[in-house]
Amino acid sequence: MFLLSINRLLNLVTSSSIAYYSGNSKRYKLIFYYFLYGLIITLFSLKNNHKVKNRIMKVNCHYRGFTYEGAALAIAIKCMLFRNNVEKFEESTLSLSEGSIYQNYVALGWYLHARHKFKKSKYTYLNTKLNNRLSLIVFDGIGFKASIFNISGDITDKFNEFEIDQSRVCYQGYGRSLWFKSGFNIQTALYEIEKVPYKYKADVYSGLGLANAYSFFDKIETTLELTNLIPLDYRVAYIQGLSFGLEARRTQDARYWDETINSLPFSYIDIVNRMITIVHKAIEKFININDKTFYTIWVDEVRKEIKLAKIPCILDNKQE
Repeated sequence: MFLLSINRLLNLVTSSSIAYYSGNSKRYKLIFYYFLYGLIITLFSLKNNHKVKNRIMKVNCHYRGFTYEGAALAIAIKCMLFRNNVEKFEESTLSLSEGSIYQNYVALGWYLHARHKFKKSKYTYLNTKLNNRLSLIVFDGIGFKASIFNISGDITDKFNEFEIDQSRVCYQGYGRSLWFKSGFNIQTALYEIEKVPYKYKADVYSGLGLANAYSFFDKIETTLELTNLIPLDYRVAYIQGLSFGLEARRTQDARYWDETINSLPFSYIDIVNRMITIVHKAIEKFININDKTFYTIWVDEVRKEIKLAKIPCILDNKQE
């Protein structure tokens, strides 16, 4: 009965996506299967994070992060549906997995969009209740969730209901969704990005790179090599997204990170390490900033440093 419920939900989530019909449908279905698995086992557990964590730890390490994200969505429902207890949400998700902090806020965005859609006034309390440095990541979840279930019309106009930094992160979430909705086909995703307003395109490319690096971490060489397909004007933003996706993997599971990165040729290890160093350098530069716009400040600084370090040129040279 339990597995049957997950499979029914899985068919609902995946049947409208190109990925469901593509050569990557197995990976796509596994990602959403484990997301739903985390959602259901946590939703029906009785405040027993230890038991939930033990079950999640049995999941294949590549898909475990998606399971934690589903679990965070369940915690959001439990904490927010009747009590709007953001503090309890943060406490509960961190006790389940400190390494999944970025995914936790994305999952909260899923829940909040399901409840409030694009009613800006319903999100104002986040400015005072959530961790200032990470609260904007909620809007990535909003953009992703709004897009992944949208099968008609352009949903991105709705992102403009929010403040500029919030809109930017919604577009990042939209970019992540395009990676999935395109069936992990970068050319299909690039076609859709052409329809995005100019001032938000870089953020969409960032989301595309983030999703690519995270979901194909087990094929990171191929992921890095796809950079040469990105338009020159947006390669820095795309590589910034790749860097954030890699950082999310590193933070979440140190053992899986080490096993995967250490298996790469040295030249790729060097590139990955440079990217991660840039991400950390930007955090250290703004260590004393505790502002609700921290996330976009971080994004922009990482892009600047990637350009200065000529990471796009290094990746280009590997294609020759």
